Amino acid sequence: MCVMKGCKQDIQVIGPQGIKKYIETALEVSRSFIPFKLSFIELIEGEPMEIGEVDGINIKAVPITHRVPCWGYILEERALDGNFLAPKAIELGVPKNLIQNLLRNGSVQLEDGTIIDRSRCLGEPILGRKLVILGDTSNSDRILEFCHEPDLLIHECTFDDSMTERALASMHSTPSMVAAFATQLLPKTLVITHFSQRYEGAVEITVDHLLTETKKRCPEKMAVHAAHDFWTINIQPHW
Repeated sequence: MCVMKGCKQDIQVIGPQGIKKYIETALEVSRSFIPFKLSFIELIEGEPMEIGEVDGINIKAVPITHRVPCWGYILEERALDGNFLAPKAIELGVPKNLIQNLLRNGSVQLEDGTIIDRSRCLGEPILGRKLVILGDTSNSDRILEFCHEPDLLIHECTFDDSMTERALASMHSTPSMVAAFATQLLPKTLVITHFSQRYEGAVEITVDHLLTETKKRCPEKMAVHAAHDFWTINIQPHW
């Protein structure tokens, strides 16, 4: 897909152990050529990993429960400096006529030789957006060790509650399971996805039913949506 779209930017692939061999073998056997470099980070089963920062977004992988090794990802935007507070600068002894110099140059020197840096005159940092994107799972509780109150949670909801036994056996989730986790994590917005094909075009129990059952079990202030193909959601920045 990347090749067909003319992508030439290097791509980093994050996945379970063996993903590098799998992709390289597929490329070799199919005699495929790609006009960009691939690099790989292989996750260790059962262990959380700090991936690092990519384009100003810090990425952490956290193991979640499924039949095969599976992870959830916490994506956190880098915080911005707080707003400049002129009263705070004045408290530090900066004359009003030097405020603009402080803003423009980053620091000013007072008559007594004291240097006041702009960083001392800022409000609280403005936190970036935080997203939690989960893979297939019947239990995501380990996420709670690393994250709370994200802007967005994307959680699978494969079966309806009448199929809880089937969900647990196959290690997937139902509306009640999703809502129980979301009520602990407290995202501002919850998006459910990964629905069983049995609900597509169904009459009695549909994706709308899964959405309704999830929504009624979540806190009232939490926005709850059901994803569908080509649907997008905009998460507003905090600044």
